[in-house]
Amino acid sequence: MLDENSENREALVILGWSYIKQEKYGEALETADRVLGIKEDSRALETAGISCFYLRDNKKALEYFNRYIKADPEGRYIDDVYSLMGDVYMRLREYNNADIAYSAAVHYYAASPRWWYKLGYAREKAGSVKAALKAYEKALALNPSYTDALKGKARIEN
Repeated sequence: MLDENSENREALVILGWSYIKQEKYGEALETADRVLGIKEDSRALETAGISCFYLRDNKKALEYFNRYIKADPEGRYIDDVYSLMGDVYMRLREYNNADIAYSAAVHYYAASPRWWYKLGYAREKAGSVKAALKAYEKALALNPSYTDALKGKARIEN
């Protein structure tokens, strides 16, 4: 299909996703950029952001994720994008920005104990102990055996 039409966006998007699944992030980024050279596409922006995230290019990951948010603010993967942005900010030790990103992730998908845990951890690292405890408790309400949330809550309560 790609040999017949090298600008087949649908095929390129699927190829990019395939590279992500295979952990071939350089190839996934190249493929996403091919799509973006044809037309702005939120799926390709997400693929590019994920690729840059795993390639540890934090600045480019944030650029692609921000473009995704602008292109598709209610997109299917918006909570994942915000969570990955939070992860980038945690790497950069920008805990308040991580809090904002994780808060957006739980806004879009409040049923994820993992997003609540990450929000709690970002708040804990920022020194917002009461807010961190609330997030850990929300994670535990969703999954009472969530080990990381249990440990986080214990750190704060001790």
